[in-house]
Amino acid sequence: MSTGLAVLSPPLLRPYQVRAVEQLREAARRGKKRLCLIAACGAGKTLMFSEIIRSAVALGKRAAVVAHRRELIDQTVEKLARFGVESGVIMASDSRADSYLPVQVC
Repeated sequence: MSTGLAVLSPPLLRPYQVRAVEQLREAARRGKKRLCLIAACGAGKTLMFSEIIRSAVALGKRAAVVAHRRELIDQTVEKLARFGVESGVIMASDSRADSYLPVQVC
């Protein structure tokens, strides 16, 4: 199911965001399994994990994003779409449900 949003070129990450994403990737390459990104409000956590998910999907991986508020689910779907990633939504009475997509937001 399409989000209905036009796919633009992915947003460019700021230098500190690029460093954070690379640090997470390096930790994963070293075998770390439980990674956590902590950043201040407005630091672009959604953009950073959208970039990580974009590259994971390009490698044939699946991902789930869990949020506790409808606004965060909507924001995540929109940001993922800006990165060219279609996502299904698992939320009561939401029309964006598509369990066949490799990325699910719930």
